[in-house]
This record gives sequence, C-alpha cells and structure tokens, in this order.
Amino acid sequence: MIPVFRSLREDYGRDVLFVSMYDLPTRRKKLGWSIPENGKMRLEILDDEGWKVKVEKHLNDRPGIHIVNGIYHNERIRYVALRLTQGGHRFGVIMEAPANLEVGAKRMLKAVLAPIITPMRTRPVAHK
Repeated sequence: MIPVFRSLREDYGRDVLFVSMYDLPTRRKKLGWSIPENGKMRLEILDDEGWKVKVEKHLNDRPGIHIVNGIYHNERIRYVALRLTQGGHRFGVIMEAPANLEVGAKRMLKAVLAPIITPMRTRPVAHK
C-alpha cells in the first residue's frame, strides 16, 4: 500500500499522510519484511498509548479523502471507519475478500459464514 500512496504524493503532488495503526510485527521482521521507503510521503506509525487521540486529531486536521484498510478484522480500523462515518468524512475502504487466503475446511467455513458475518461487522460503516 505504501508504494501506491507514495506515488500519489510524488507523481501527482497530492498531500498524503499514511498512518499505520501498528508497527511491522517482530515475527515479520524476522522473516525479512520491512516497511517500504516512503519517500516524500509522510508516514506515521501509531503506538498503543493515545492512538485514539491521534486518530481524532488527524480526522479534525485533514479534511480530504481517507482510505482505510482492514475494517473486517481490526478493531482500531473499525473505530476509525465508524468515526469517519459519524463525522461525515469522505472515505473509502480497501480490503481483500475474507476467504481469499484460506484453504480446505477453513475456506469452506468462511464461504458459508462470510455472507452472514460481513454485513453484521460492516453495517455500521457501510450504511452511512
């Protein structure tokens, strides 16, 4: 995601602030993962302390379009999406289909449950 938004900043001159709710987990760093170069794009990684206060500040200070990722499984992102709807902000959601990465019985179970669970988890955001 970072390279896409970095391109918006560098190639199209857009004012982009990329906010990550978490740092890259240690287990992924041990596998050789790293955060891509952010170039001229501002990158902020929120810590566990005071993240809601920082979210509220960004929502108040940045009137543009907000893009969120992962509202399906992440309670912090669900909080952000709910606050975006409550505040009447313009925003979009980027996420993978819930059963894409599963195999075998888990994939079949997700295929059955996703149509039931997805509306319940996303309705507070989607209906606004």
